[in-house]
Amino acid sequence: MFELHACTFSANQYTVSNLAFATRATPENAAVAAKAKWAKEQRESGKYTVPSKIGDEKEHNLFLRCDCAEVRAACNLPDGASVVDTLGSLRALKDRGK
Repeated sequence: MFELHACTFSANQYTVSNLAFATRATPENAAVAAKAKWAKEQRESGKYTVPSKIGDEKEHNLFLRCDCAEVRAACNLPDGASVVDTLGSLRALKDRGK
């Protein structure tokens, strides 16, 4: 797997919209709320939100947290749901704009 300090360089600026989705899905998650606030401030100041580090992404990126109970619950899946099922449900939620 990737080192937690490794950087990611996405080719888009969807950080704010992705974090808005994560905030709706996991409203009690402080890491998501803090990152969403930071990203919004960055973009409002004309700054980029990339690169990011894998370790940071694992705290707020729902698609990297499909093994977490919090994410399964956001997808209305039982605790025993697989990572693959959770990822599919999460993607469907995002596609529907939930």
